[in-house]
Amino acid sequence: MQSKTLVVSMVLSVLLLSGCTKEPACDDGVMNGLESGVDCGGPCAPCTTGGGQTATGIGCDMLKGDEKDMCLRGKAVESTDASACSEIVGAYWRDLCYRNIASELNDTSICSDIGEPSMGVECLKEIAIKLEDAGVCDEIGDVNQRDTCLYRIGFDLRSNETCSKITVDTSKYRCLALINKDESYCDSIAADKGRDWCYNRVATVKPEPHICDAITVEGTADECYLLVAEKKINETICGKLDNRSRLGECRSNVEEARRKMTEFAGKLGGEVGGMVEPA
Repeated sequence: MQSKTLVVSMVLSVLLLSGCTKEPACDDGVMNGLESGVDCGGPCAPCTTGGGQTATGIGCDMLKGDEKDMCLRGKAVESTDASACSEIVGAYWRDLCYRNIASELNDTSICSDIGEPSMGVECLKEIAIKLEDAGVCDEIGDVNQRDTCLYRIGFDLRSNETCSKITVDTSKYRCLALINKDESYCDSIAADKGRDWCYNRVATVKPEPHICDAITVEGTADECYLLVAEKKINETICGKLDNRSRLGECRSNVEEARRKMTEFAGKLGGEVGGMVEPA
């Protein structure tokens, strides 16, 4: 009799557990899944206010800890109400709430409400890049982060003025070299590695072997020659490699590039002639 009772108890336990782990639904009377309220928000119908409740209060009060904070953040972001973020207890979710709304509204003043410095910087960078506004980058106190912001906008807009505002010479001259496709800007970089990296980057937009010739750090030029040989479909450039063991790799890359070019020309209905360019 006792064993039968144990079996029945186990069956009931399984049935109860299976009922507790069913998939979230928009009509199950609880807030679960990606919902931001009880059976509303996320994949369900939008949450609406009513019964004297605030937009951030629907469904969230029945939760605790991170779940409640996530719920409150969802409500605040949905209504783009930055003041509602202050109801969030956890610092991370509160800061994320401010950042999400600031980005949505393109309002840099909201970024200043973020307590964690690095997230505040990311908030400003995100808005600056989205608006392509270098002036927003100037609000960033950290020099490296401000330069990163200016570099991105300067490159995207091909703006000499913005690139010239970059503080660190290595980044400033690389930015100018790339947007102007002019490796002479790299010459102004004092550090050998920084200068060589600048030449390498310029070669990606201006594939000329003489740019690789200017690289001084041993072994660094090979990557440049490999790139240029492939882009110009010119295997004679492979002969400039310091590491002779990579000749096969270089020639194979050129041959593959030639095959793709021929295939592309065939689709256009034309013939490709004189494909190998002089070094």
